[in-house]
Amino acid sequence: PLPDVELYDRIDALAVAAMDDADLPVVRPHFLGERSDPALRGSIGALNLENYTPGKLAAALALGIVGNLQQALPEPFWRGRKRLLISGNAIRKTRALQAACVKCFGVEPIPAEGNEEAARGAAQLSGRLLQ
Repeated sequence: PLPDVELYDRIDALAVAAMDDADLPVVRPHFLGERSDPALRGSIGALNLENYTPGKLAAALALGIVGNLQQALPEPFWRGRKRLLISGNAIRKTRALQAACVKCFGVEPIPAEGNEEAARGAAQLSGRLLQ
């Protein structure tokens, strides 16, 4: 068996290669519901014999995740932007999520400086509260 990192890298490469395919499945990644509808669950649709592949499913999942984030933002916050600052290890390490940003927002994502942004932010906030 492949180590997890190598498996993820292969799936990520397949997803990036499939990202511009016109015949992708549709993935709704509502795994734990949404604020507006906690009972909402994920689904995969528009499957056929040609698009039922690991790369196309992974590309559709990346598009579903980024599309879900895009729908959560009011359009004036993202429409016409020239830069898209991203943070978090998932998007930093997953080229398919970065490619999905380009498709959804029309701009190349720029990673934030540093790693572990959530942990750093929590530590910085704690430090300010203790002063």
